[in-house]
Amino acid sequence: MEVNQGFKDLKEGSLYVTISIVILLAIVGVALFLRSTFLTLLVLIMELVSYALFVLGLSKLRVGLLRVSETGRSLGNLGTNVFVLGALSLIFSDVYSPLLYLGFVLVAVGNGIVGYAVYKVGEEYNDEKLRLAGFMIMGLLSSVVGYPMCYFASSEMSVKSFERRQTATLEVSDKSVGYGWLRSSGEAEVTLFSQTEAEIVDVSFLGFPLTQISTRKLVLGENKVFLKFQIAGPLVPGNVYVVEFKLSDGTVKRASLIYEL
Repeated sequence: MEVNQGFKDLKEGSLYVTISIVILLAIVGVALFLRSTFLTLLVLIMELVSYALFVLGLSKLRVGLLRVSETGRSLGNLGTNVFVLGALSLIFSDVYSPLLYLGFVLVAVGNGIVGYAVYKVGEEYNDEKLRLAGFMIMGLLSSVVGYPMCYFASSEMSVKSFERRQTATLEVSDKSVGYGWLRSSGEAEVTLFSQTEAEIVDVSFLGFPLTQISTRKLVLGENKVFLKFQIAGPLVPGNVYVVEFKLSDGTVKRASLIYEL
């Protein structure tokens, strides 16, 4: 659920930022070619709406990056914080003019960090569209194209992660196959079905050593087993991995685990 919701947050955040940019471009067009008291008031209202959408969009992007990637968590926090400082500097630049230059630099740097965070998420999930979106967001001018690209790429990734989850759930109809979740900490929760009483003799998962197991005894029917592995290699969030259980009666049980951060 975490990864799927994370990509939904990225999708919504990108949409809000895109709408905000469109409104700002419209404001520039109105300000350049039309002047009147009514239009000045309209521009002010549009600016407030644009800023509100931008803040909401950044907040959603930050939460989305936090949910889908450990790298995105740190970079997303840093990028949005720098961006907000830059935006505040721009707002108060009328009071102290040097803040205008500082604000512009901070906004550019913050936006670049957010773009790099999106790029790293695309790299982590091996998604070319998300990588390209992140690359485009890194440039302040090209981010006008980058955020819409991030919207569509995140939408596709959300669908893919949901389909993976459905696939893992469908496998449960086969009672010879267990299912569950695996966290980046190495902790796993597994549901195993057993037709007889037996004991777990050995657990194997990509060669990673097992450090903890809640129980080795299986009863007839459904069993909940909590495991902890010492994970030393890179795993892809959202992917399904298989853990094998060798039982005392000579049979081998397999469980499909969805990897989440």
